[in-house]
Amino acid sequence: MHGGDIYAKGKVLDFSANINPLGMPPGVRQAVIEGADSWERYPDPFCRELVKKLSEYEGVSEDRIAVGNGADDLIYRLCRVLRADSGVVCAPSFSEYGRALRESGSLVRTYRLKEESGFELDRGIADFCRGSGAVFVCCPNNPSGAVVKPEITEELAAECEKNGQVLIYDQCFLDFVKGGGEFGLERHMGKNGIIIKAFTKIFAMPGLRLGYMVFGSRELCEKVRSCGQYWPVSAPAQAAGIAALREAAEHIRRTAGYVEKERKALEEGLRGLGLKVYGSRANFLLFRGREDLGERLASRGILIRSLENEEGLGGGFFRTAVRTVEEDRRLLQEIREVI
Repeated sequence: MHGGDIYAKGKVLDFSANINPLGMPPGVRQAVIEGADSWERYPDPFCRELVKKLSEYEGVSEDRIAVGNGADDLIYRLCRVLRADSGVVCAPSFSEYGRALRESGSLVRTYRLKEESGFELDRGIADFCRGSGAVFVCCPNNPSGAVVKPEITEELAAECEKNGQVLIYDQCFLDFVKGGGEFGLERHMGKNGIIIKAFTKIFAMPGLRLGYMVFGSRELCEKVRSCGQYWPVSAPAQAAGIAALREAAEHIRRTAGYVEKERKALEEGLRGLGLKVYGSRANFLLFRGREDLGERLASRGILIRSLENEEGLGGGFFRTAVRTVEEDRRLLQEIREVI
């Protein structure tokens, strides 16, 4: 299960999905509304205009960008193309990497992140991943929010390049990190590197489903583009993506500043309630409390993400998004009353 499943819960305040608390940029909303007439036609199957804008935004050629129906779509398509004998994932981390590998017939090897180090990725990953065709890394990691130290990224990228392994770096939450550019794969990108990004979280448009990958290899990019359904991205999603890129710089700057300040306040509040909170640089926090906390909050109309079935965690682990000041205050008050 993932966060955001509000449909069976009725009216709730949803902290289980890590969506930008500043919401969708006005220009994106307007672009979708104004493009309604285009919905009577098939969308561009090659997303030509969107890919062109992404090429300019990322500073790479168009033949190194693949666009999909959310980042998940591209992860599954990539694994079907690679069909690696084995792939490495971390735990705890985003569960879809492992599912996609398994569905493609790959053996999944799990690198355990240590609670005592805040679930940060350490240098041991470079040795552990040898012999596997694909390596998935999430930065900042979901659900811990921990970033990967630049020196570890550099070492891992060099190791994968030397051994012919594909390194897939999920940076879907990196725009929420103030000064996050230093933690990305871009500076260490080789021909076997792939960066995952999405409009879902930072532009608050999960219902539109839009993600993309930046490839070091043009050949691998083309294979992923050619895999899967013919129309991977709807017309409204393409219009929203193009509009989002026009507002990206200012929107990301405002968001990162807001999230850093409000995350610290929420973290301090949770710790003040006696909960164990793990250091995060993203727009969410991993914390530990009584095992029935999620159920008790749900009965009060508050939804947080239970991680009891997450590999590497267990009962009593929860993740909460950083939302508005007023909403975060309500969360803290409800937790205070529950415990």
